[in-house]
Amino acid sequence: MNRAEEIVVMWIIIGLILSGGKVMGNNLLEKISGYGITVTKDSSPAKIAELMIKGLDNEDIELLKQLVAVKHEKKEVDAIFAKYGKKSTVIPDEIANTVVAGWLLTYSFFAKGKTIITKTDIQGDRAIVYATAKGRVNLEDRHIRINFIKEDGWWKATAGIHQ
Repeated sequence: MNRAEEIVVMWIIIGLILSGGKVMGNNLLEKISGYGITVTKDSSPAKIAELMIKGLDNEDIELLKQLVAVKHEKKEVDAIFAKYGKKSTVIPDEIANTVVAGWLLTYSFFAKGKTIITKTDIQGDRAIVYATAKGRVNLEDRHIRINFIKEDGWWKATAGIHQ
């Protein structure tokens, strides 16, 4: 197992611990709301990212879990297990918890309330939202990107906030 795969497995284990055995709902929501922002299936990736950033600013795990591209990430995890001849038994809530834990860990290096979306690039069923965050210690500009994929008609964020 290479280092990247070891990290993914580590995050899965953290997700298992954080999930407490809860299973996510059927994700057939008509809208997701929080912090004065409401998004629907028709919302742009930038609008979803705006809600995601507010959720990160407030460490709102339940809100953030609704924004995860769970099916996409499950396929990624299943592929890693299959590569080693194993069958994944990871459930959707574990995936969501793992991804959110990773987002929160990355975002902990940024100053809350200081992230601004700067650009969106949409190509088919994939999108990248670019933003500028401020470092938590010395408020230096940190350029980040959040990757999105269409899942069940919604723009959903994939694992990782990339710098």
